[in-house]
Amino acid sequence: MTMPPKEDTYAIAREIAARLGEEETGPIRQIEMLIRYVGLEMVQQKAEEAIQIDAGDGMLTQTQDRRRTLGGIFFYIIKRDMDPSIRQRVFPNFGMQRKGAVLEWVDRMAHIAPLLDAEPGVGDQIKITVTGRPGEVVIYDNTVITTIASAPREDAPIPRGVPLPPAEATPFIIYMALKHWEPAKRSLDKNANDQLMVEGLCALDRDSGTIAIFATAVTTTKIQKAEKSQQKLAAQKAAAKAAKAEAKAPGKKAGAPPAANAAGGQPKKDKPAPAPAPAPVVDIPVPAGMPADAADKLRQLHNAAITLRERIAAKESAGQKAPLEQKLLQ
Repeated sequence: MTMPPKEDTYAIAREIAARLGEEETGPIRQIEMLIRYVGLEMVQQKAEEAIQIDAGDGMLTQTQDRRRTLGGIFFYIIKRDMDPSIRQRVFPNFGMQRKGAVLEWVDRMAHIAPLLDAEPGVGDQIKITVTGRPGEVVIYDNTVITTIASAPREDAPIPRGVPLPPAEATPFIIYMALKHWEPAKRSLDKNANDQLMVEGLCALDRDSGTIAIFATAVTTTKIQKAEKSQQKLAAQKAAAKAAKAEAKAPGKKAGAPPAANAAGGQPKKDKPAPAPAPAPVVDIPVPAGMPADAADKLRQLHNAAITLRERIAAKESAGQKAPLEQKLLQ
């Protein structure tokens, strides 16, 4: 199996794609993957076969309602003739037709073309979280810049109906504040299996061909785990302290017999404290067209947040901390 140098693979894939009438980046990347997995000879052979079929009677689509494009013929016959184990890696959605077709990434352009011509939706803030070991680091005054190239895992929990992302890694360039980077760097230097965790706003950097991440929160997996352990320990200590204070309250001494009633009869039993009144359900406006179950869930979350805020306020007024409630509210 002939395997060209890695730096030449994309250029060769682009040439083959041009012969097949494919100019988009997606099909070119797919052909590049095919060269790496099945070899250049098979890719060239199937390209020639597709050209001959297209020059003859052509080939209809699966629904038999239109003629396949030259590129469509190529991808169809190479999927058909590939080793099944390799095909599953290059085309993960192949054969998943029993419960309805699943869009494959390589076929997406025909479906999203109308969206690209229409007015896009308007986003408020687009946040992203990236986890991994950083590459080289550049520090300019108070700005730290590094890179992470992230590829989807083979066991990624993608729901059925969502196309699997391309196998090649997506390049990210991360911009961080120096004060956020320094504690993360110490942990990364100390632990070879630690990973940088960055959350921030993202944007397409067309000049570099990467996704830029403007970090708003920087930590590592080790630091985050330690912080969660500390929060859990603090919550346990607070609960133990509250229980101890309640046991020492007047009338709550251990072993003290309950007082008898005025008539000298049986000792009075403390009446159970009345159950707190449930927080009133506050109806909130929901987006038009939202399904009923989603709207109910949104209302439940809103009311749960009100309850948590009330508990936090009650504890703080009593001089107590409420780390668990704060965490749940977040």
